[in-house]
Amino acid sequence: MGTEDRAKYRAEQVAGKAKRKLGKTTGNTSQQAEGIAQEAKARAKRAADEAVDRATAATERTERRRDRDSDGPDRGPHRGQ
Repeated sequence: MGTEDRAKYRAEQVAGKAKRKLGKTTGNTSQQAEGIAQEAKARAKRAADEAVDRATAATERTERRRDRDSDGPDRGPHRGQ
């Protein structure tokens, strides 16, 4: 997830917070609920993107290890034995 994505999710979360507070101030429970939902949606999107990033990184690490370990018998801690 890039900086642009983080900024987009943060802006969505801030907009939701503003909507929630405005709804609370004016007594508009519908608007307050919309704000809560908007905040939650932004947090969920960010969490999902972060999970994808972590899974991608883990897959890449696994592939690098596999490639490193499959380079031949001269590799690894038991070299030459």
